[in-house]
Amino acid sequence: MNGNISVFCCPVCGGELNKDGKTLRCPSGHCYDYAKSGYVNLLMSQQGRLHGDDRPMVRARTSFLSRGYYRPLLDTISAVAIPHLSKAPRVFDAGCGEGWYTEELHKILQSNGFSPESAGVDISRDALTAAAKRPFGGEFAVASLYHIPLKDQWADLIINVFAPDCIEEFSRILKYGGIYVKAIPLEDHLIELKRAVYDSVYENDVVIPSYSGFELLSNSILRNIIHLPDGETVKNLFSMTPYARKTSPDDVAKLEKITTLDVTASFSVLLYKKV
Repeated sequence: MNGNISVFCCPVCGGELNKDGKTLRCPSGHCYDYAKSGYVNLLMSQQGRLHGDDRPMVRARTSFLSRGYYRPLLDTISAVAIPHLSKAPRVFDAGCGEGWYTEELHKILQSNGFSPESAGVDISRDALTAAAKRPFGGEFAVASLYHIPLKDQWADLIINVFAPDCIEEFSRILKYGGIYVKAIPLEDHLIELKRAVYDSVYENDVVIPSYSGFELLSNSILRNIIHLPDGETVKNLFSMTPYARKTSPDDVAKLEKITTLDVTASFSVLLYKKV
């Protein structure tokens, strides 16, 4: 691919975006400036109220993931995807956050002889500030999963780790025969952490989705116990979850008393093929 052409397309007219210094421009004259960290904002103005993860959540997730606690999940995602990929796959991370999965999957593919091209979008500017600083060469944009700035049938692989999905958009940007890998938490995921914080604890509701135009090829179940060795790691895990936004200060304060914790990490990795 021409190094002066972005993987992304113009969110207004769908035109090709050419790199012009610190700006992306399309033939129709629409232009988008890169942030200092290296991402580009392609979020449509009417979606501006969306903000995603804030800076503390991003810091907590970056610290937690960098220590490898969710490496088994990453390894399963790569293991189910690799048999279905060509040698130069285009990989899209839907809801990429701080880019840990994007970068690590890119490196796994390279180590297995692939030449991947990777892109990710998220609605959080704070998350993409961290993602765009990763040195592996992926492209990142602030954008909504309901209006993805990629050409039709661009991707060979879409990954989605705990993010919302818009299957109509995923189907549009995914090639026929391409694969979609979705990771979801299972019923008892982080159950011990919830018991440490809440008086009443409920298991997660789990629904295995079916999508028109997609065939479910496999459902890989992972369960393991993660040892959190200190209070900071416990707080990081809690802070990177949706619970952090909807928990009372009194319940959050209970985390201060926890110095170590063993928690269940349980996931389902769903592999779909576009047919």
